[in-house]
Amino acid sequence: LDTADTGGSGGVPGWPHESLALDTNSITMKRSQSPTGQVVPEDQPKAKLLRTTDEGTSPSFANRGISVRGLRLLAEGSEGRSVREMWRNVWIHETVAAGWTITANYDSDGTWLSQVYRNMHTGETLSKSSEVDRGAAPEACLSLLEARTDLAPELGPPTHFISYPWLMRFEDVVEAIEAALEPDDLVYFDTLARNYHSQRDLQHLFNINLMANGGVPLVQVCSQWNEPERLTRLWMIAETTAAVAGGGDIILALTAPQRKLMADTLMADGPEIILHLIYKMEFDPVNAGANKATDRPALIALIDELCAKVGGLEQMNVKVAEASRRSYAMSIAQELEERWAAHAGGRMVSDVLDLGHQVIGDQHHPSNPPQ
Repeated sequence: LDTADTGGSGGVPGWPHESLALDTNSITMKRSQSPTGQVVPEDQPKAKLLRTTDEGTSPSFANRGISVRGLRLLAEGSEGRSVREMWRNVWIHETVAAGWTITANYDSDGTWLSQVYRNMHTGETLSKSSEVDRGAAPEACLSLLEARTDLAPELGPPTHFISYPWLMRFEDVVEAIEAALEPDDLVYFDTLARNYHSQRDLQHLFNINLMANGGVPLVQVCSQWNEPERLTRLWMIAETTAAVAGGGDIILALTAPQRKLMADTLMADGPEIILHLIYKMEFDPVNAGANKATDRPALIALIDELCAKVGGLEQMNVKVAEASRRSYAMSIAQELEERWAAHAGGRMVSDVLDLGHQVIGDQHHPSNPPQ
């Protein structure tokens, strides 16, 4: 598993850090009722929350962040593809070892089944599948950030963690991130930073745990402002609960049309319509979707422990609602302030901007949600 190297962390403690490790061989979970309400078998791996220890070392994490400007460079050639399509149609081939080809197989729903590597010179084949996730891959395969040497000036230690929908257009994901951050901000974007050919998904659990213990800001990209994917996708639930458990901020990232639609809704109906939405945003990890069924046990175990860290699932939902309230308020304020600066709405915008700032206040606390 990857660990973090020392270096600039943007003032965020514990991110990155050179001495964090996850020993999945020694971590087990007793049969018990988990905070999410699911019975967990005794032999199921538990994604233990990582601490700042001296246990183990592994490859450098120092350059696993890419600047927002670098994301824009990648998006210029995306041609409307989703993140998933970019990986499956473009990046998977850019990252395979030199002299090898790769063929990936999916079922009718688009779920990954297997991939086969073939050496163009010797004819040797290697394969891995959903049943044997640790199957063989050529040793020289890379992550995209390693394979794209032209991106080297845009890499460095990440200070923000990106959570995004796999099926959202990559260009839209980047546009949303650009609206939320500065061009020089360095972000951890797992599809780009991970070596998908050789690293199991537990490596991503490792980096989620870094966020849970370092207070790293989570940039939460949503394709629709009023139907955030983090309520229904298991990986995004894990990322969200990690940010909240670690005390990090959640930064809502929306495309310009979605942010405009959200602000227009506020102007038409007042802040209560958005607050009602936020306090109905309880998530259900047990019934959330995951692209691979084999991901579920480790993810459920991680979410359980993150919930336990803050007092259980109910308290986690309260804390997520509060963090979401702040993130929505800041996004709305940003949109309305830009409109006001452009003189787009006059007095009406000023009045609604005041309502937007009220959302940031403490009068709508999760313990006393709007009726």
